[in-house]
Order: sequence, then C-alpha cells, then structure tokens
Amino acid sequence: MSRMESNGRCEASSSVWIPRSKMPAAVCRVLGGPKPHEQTVRRWYGRGIKGGDGRRIRLHVRYIGGRVYTTEAWIRVFSEQLRESRQVAPNETERPAGPRPKPRQRLSSVEVAIAECEAMGV
Repeated sequence: MSRMESNGRCEASSSVWIPRSKMPAAVCRVLGGPKPHEQTVRRWYGRGIKGGDGRRIRLHVRYIGGRVYTTEAWIRVFSEQLRESRQVAPNETERPAGPRPKPRQRLSSVEVAIAECEAMGV
C-alpha cells in the first residue's frame, strides 16, 4: 500500500487514489466516527493541525492533473502522527489555558508596568 520514507514523506504504491470530494467519507470509513466537513479535510492538508508538541501535522496529498488525491494509508499515517504528537506534554512556556484578559485589564497591566519603570528611573 504505502511506505514511510526516511525523510518522513509517504510514498504510495498500488493504493487507491481518493479524490478530494470523497475524502470525508474515506476518513469516516478508515478512522470511524462522524464524517468531517469537506472544508475540515482541506484544512488538514493545507494548514494542517498544530500537534501537542507544537509542530504542524498535515494530511499527505498528491496533485494529479490539478486535482487533489490521498490514500487510505495516508489517512492512517495522519491519524497516527496526530495521536503521537498529542501524547507529548505541552511546553511549560506556553500561556496557561484560561480566559483571555479583557482590553481594560490589558491596559491596566500596561499602566502598572509604566509606573514601575518610572519608579525605577528607566
């Protein structure tokens, strides 16, 4: 079906090419669960998904005659890479999850910082 090359790219061999319009149904069939929207699959192979380790994970596709195709094996590889990346602990330097400060709160923080700098003579 397919094999992973040493450079991390997938190479298809004797696989059935799945066109873009059939990708959501193929994802549902291969991975189970609900069928994703076609735009979701486009995002997977375009921008990709940011994994837990910070890297972008993209669904492998091949352009043939100006059209986008993937394989069931590449869908499985995408799922496995995503699962592996989410098992890595997130960086401790990342902003903690929680509500974002409101504009007034951010402004207050800036004013406090300016006052501290003036008090230090900076």
